[in-house]
Amino acid sequence: MDDTAIVAVQRKCQRRYYASLVGAPETRLHRGDDGVQALITPGAPGVSFLNGVVYEDGPALVAALDELDAMYVEAGVKAWTVWVHHDDDDTGPACEARGHKLDGTPALMVGEIAELDLAPRRDVEIRTEPDWFTLGDLNGVAYGGPRGAMGPLMVGVDPTDYKTAIAYRDGVALACTAGQITDGNCEILFVATDPDARRQGLAGECMVSVLRQALEAGATTTTLESSALGEPVYVRMGYRTIGRMTMWERRRR
Repeated sequence: MDDTAIVAVQRKCQRRYYASLVGAPETRLHRGDDGVQALITPGAPGVSFLNGVVYEDGPALVAALDELDAMYVEAGVKAWTVWVHHDDDDTGPACEARGHKLDGTPALMVGEIAELDLAPRRDVEIRTEPDWFTLGDLNGVAYGGPRGAMGPLMVGVDPTDYKTAIAYRDGVALACTAGQITDGNCEILFVATDPDARRQGLAGECMVSVLRQALEAGATTTTLESSALGEPVYVRMGYRTIGRMTMWERRRR
């Protein structure tokens, strides 16, 4: 699959990812006729990535910014973010002009699953049955939230086409990863490690487990959005970077 085709699938994966999160109480998905899609999560009013906006056409997104802001304000959401495409040079500055601030520049990375290094390296218990409360809780804690806060927001996730892995030690969940399969591509999501268990390679073991499951399910490619810290790790696995997305956050006090 060439880069243009895999980017199109990655964008479809991202839309499906946000659509899968609508099971939480009061959470809803706005789908505009202009291709703009927004997840509105009042249960996490200050967590911008759980109030994320994706789009197909940059000018349509810019034209919808005021309407989106009004929807988030009405829902009591204090922070929301726009994911700007890696090849879109105009939408970011337009968001900035409307009060958004640059919140991240994740690398858009792709790989051929069969060519990745998927060998397990650590003796750790990996459970693959879906447990969305634990996945949510680990992600919340990993990004500085209190325990038990994000788990309830995840229990309604539609598990269709997801593969999951959670690493345990002495019965305690320490790391997790999930992958959503769309059109033969596995989009890696929800990579998280308990802060007390970092630098032990546990999330990596979860990730290779998910990719092995995806390969068995017929997926051939994989995509992810990586922080600067994670990018070298994924490069060593066999991923390559094809560009950088930008995340433009609008936050109110």
